[in-house]
Amino acid sequence: MLILFLLRLKLAVMHPVKYFFSVPSFFRPVAFWCLIVVLGAGFSSPGLAADLIVQVDGVRNSEGLVRLALYDRAEDYPRKGKAIITEDVPAESGNMTFIIPDLAAGSYAIALFHDEDGDNDFDQNFIGFPEEGYGFSMNAKVFLGAPRFSEAAFALGDEGETITVTLVYW
Repeated sequence: MLILFLLRLKLAVMHPVKYFFSVPSFFRPVAFWCLIVVLGAGFSSPGLAADLIVQVDGVRNSEGLVRLALYDRAEDYPRKGKAIITEDVPAESGNMTFIIPDLAAGSYAIALFHDEDGDNDFDQNFIGFPEEGYGFSMNAKVFLGAPRFSEAAFALGDEGETITVTLVYW
């Protein structure tokens, strides 16, 4: 019985039209809707996804890396190791572009910095002033620390978004 079921299932998947007509006529409406559900499940998407394009302006030189961190929760922003996506790209003097594909629509914030010496740390002097360039989405301003998530947050819609972040150097 199980073998017969598996053979019919294989026929249904491999040759849906042939399978449809091999079913007795009084079962065809049920078979039709079962096939629609089974075949449609393979084509459904888990959710709408959009691309985020981040234009970074004002990169001072081509030394080191530009490090980008994307956050989707205020309680994680901008804590190291809490970003949902991080990207490190070799620095290019002037302007750079990051493309982050397949993001769900929602509210996000970005923190990035130019790690000129490539040591994986955001360098500061003895007073705490930055020694490397930094920036936040919405070009949120810094005052004695990183801006709040709400100040840097932007909405990503189903159609995607392009944002510009200008790096600040001291």
